[in-house]
Amino acid sequence: MNSRTSIHGLVFILILPFTVSCIHSVPKQQIVALCPENQKAMAIWQENMKIIEWLLSGQEMDFAWYFQAADFFTNLTGINPEEDLNIIGRMPSKHLHAAYEGWNKWYEGNKQRLWYDTAKGRVILLEPYQNTP
Repeated sequence: MNSRTSIHGLVFILILPFTVSCIHSVPKQQIVALCPENQKAMAIWQENMKIIEWLLSGQEMDFAWYFQAADFFTNLTGINPEEDLNIIGRMPSKHLHAAYEGWNKWYEGNKQRLWYDTAKGRVILLEPYQNTP
């Protein structure tokens, strides 16, 4: 075996665990942040957060966007924005800012566990990585 083959083998050995970890459904937390599925999930989170921020800043918007964003956060985090119900239907309430802060705090603790599941076409939350003996 020549030195060139040796180097290629070493590169393969070093890259293979990284690549395999991105493919598994529960990759190591350090590697998840480098995977495209995690990057896409975090981008989707940020897009939805911009909708909430836009609404909190007092800007007018189509409430369908709000409903989509609020449902996204509620389904993923379990934190409900406690909307008002009236004759028109669901409406953002004075509690939206508290939910917004809760969502941000949740995100800081869980962003590396976000994953875009291409088969389901949505963002999911991975189980925490557990180092087994």
